[in-house]
Amino acid sequence: MEGNVKKNFIFLSLYKLFEMLLPMITSPLLSRRLGAESLGKYTYYYSIVSMFVVVAELGSYKYGIREIAKVRENKKDLKRVYSEIFFTRFFNGLIVGIAYILFLYINKELYLIQISMALFIISNMIDNSFLYIGIEKVGPLTLRDSLVKIVSFILIVLLINNANDLVLYVLIMAFSTLICRFISLFFSLKYVSFEIPNIKKCLMHYKPMLGLTIPTLAAVIYQSMDRIMIGFFYNNAEVGYYDCASKVLIPRNIITALGTVLCPSVANLYYRNKIAKANKILENSFMVSMIMSYAFMFGISAIAYQFAPWFWGDEFFVCSPMIVGLSITIPIWTVGEVIRNQYLLPIGKDKEYIISFLMGVGANAIANCLLIQKFGANGAIIATILSETIMSLTQVYFVRKQLKVGLYLIGTIPYFIIGLIMFSGIQILNDILTIFLNNQTLLLLIEILFGSTFFMIAICLYENITNKHLVLKVIRKKGEN
Repeated sequence: MEGNVKKNFIFLSLYKLFEMLLPMITSPLLSRRLGAESLGKYTYYYSIVSMFVVVAELGSYKYGIREIAKVRENKKDLKRVYSEIFFTRFFNGLIVGIAYILFLYINKELYLIQISMALFIISNMIDNSFLYIGIEKVGPLTLRDSLVKIVSFILIVLLINNANDLVLYVLIMAFSTLICRFISLFFSLKYVSFEIPNIKKCLMHYKPMLGLTIPTLAAVIYQSMDRIMIGFFYNNAEVGYYDCASKVLIPRNIITALGTVLCPSVANLYYRNKIAKANKILENSFMVSMIMSYAFMFGISAIAYQFAPWFWGDEFFVCSPMIVGLSITIPIWTVGEVIRNQYLLPIGKDKEYIISFLMGVGANAIANCLLIQKFGANGAIIATILSETIMSLTQVYFVRKQLKVGLYLIGTIPYFIIGLIMFSGIQILNDILTIFLNNQTLLLLIEILFGSTFFMIAICLYENITNKHLVLKVIRKKGEN
């Protein structure tokens, strides 16, 4: 099992890294060709359709991973459970799709863009990625999705030229997602086949899936709320700036990848009552995730003011303080991410999972109303920091008797200090190099290389001196958690 976790983490991390790099490549191209106004429109309407997509999903992704992980050793049960979850999701998505069409009939603004986005709902109806994660066959899924994304990237480069191509951009993004889902559906026949599901058993799945819809919907509302409220209270251009700045959060996907591949293993261990082993895996995962979050926060903050105008153009210099603000949320978010996806969800504590998300969303909505009208996107970022803190603290409170989160965090303090020193070193290096270098690209490359090299060398020295070997264990021992 440990080998599978390691291999799946590598596959999913590489895929998430690819997902991270692709928008980072397309983002400056789109910011220059479509402009902040058109990007803001896309982000605004995509945020709306995302809420319909989450209701269509019905919490089946995380629920499906957990339930598939429990029965994956029994082919008969696997076939039954997979069919029940898939068809429950499909018919729920069909109902939501009809509701979305009715919504479009009422709201006809930019109708062509919104009707094109209906393809995202159709894609969600046939999404069976929960199967691949549950049976720990991540490699084929990520490889096929990557190929489709490469094709969509080529189409964007060749076909998107100005703000008038916004609808075409929507269609490229939507069809690429739909094609990924059809391919995934076809190749899943290698592992499991469909059977006609029992309606009563589908309804039995519906209740817990509906329960998990609440935090999933809360998560999307939480992620989309800032953009929607900035567009409503401020303007679309500010949405575009915020959306560009939010790209700095993409590295969080690597931390999410670790939780995603561990979730079925941890769920399976708890299901077989191997509590001590599951808790040890979670402790190590928490520590490694926090170390990564410190590297991302300090590294991104250190280069923010040079990166934004170089990457998106001078018009987007205003994104720089937004980038710094959003990077601060990464470690705060990581605490909650590990607890909810590697503990609360695998052991079935859905109630606590739901409450923590609702508290975060509520706090974000109130803070947004108070801050966005005056401060625009920067107000939304302050609200995000506040709500992420509330959400993570709530989850820490729920697991205070089972997990020693405070001790885990204390153990990461030396890594935090290493990150802080790295940040200061990059700032000093920037002050020195700007005297001699006019090439902003070369300057950024040197700073990134220096920061990443320093962080890894400092960690290796610290762990060798203290004989801690937390990160070194992950690097050296492939099969070990």
